[in-house]
Amino acid sequence: MWTDITAYLEVRDKNGNWQKVAMPYDVPLSTSNPSRALSERDYRMFALLSDVQNNGDIVSLAQPRGLPRDVSWQIHAEHERQCSIGHGCYDCVGVSYLTLRELVGYAHYDAVYEGLPLREWLNGEYWAMIGAMMRYGYPDVVRVVFWFDY
Repeated sequence: MWTDITAYLEVRDKNGNWQKVAMPYDVPLSTSNPSRALSERDYRMFALLSDVQNNGDIVSLAQPRGLPRDVSWQIHAEHERQCSIGHGCYDCVGVSYLTLRELVGYAHYDAVYEGLPLREWLNGEYWAMIGAMMRYGYPDVVRVVFWFDY
């Protein structure tokens, strides 16, 4: 059975509210939904982000935290639409969020996984997302909100 990811970027505005933002125009985008930050089915990345599809070899950044209490209304609505009963997906799991600070501060990118450092296993979409997040501001005012469905 497959697992898919839905992920969006948010930036905290000057009033302290989180706002959904688009990926910059020159960053490679998902072909299925260009407003999403991540879309490729990369189980190593899923394990890293939220311990989803992890066989125990990858130290995840964090266990799932759920949607942030202060998530933007657009992302909240999309989560409700995708994960409500009757949408057609089997289950939404690993709902969480990570700040840019957490992503760049991960201490295990050089851990060897199947003969290569994890950083070399992660797909280009992951690194493009981090690059895009860096353009939006300081590490604590940019985050990615995501969930997985089976």
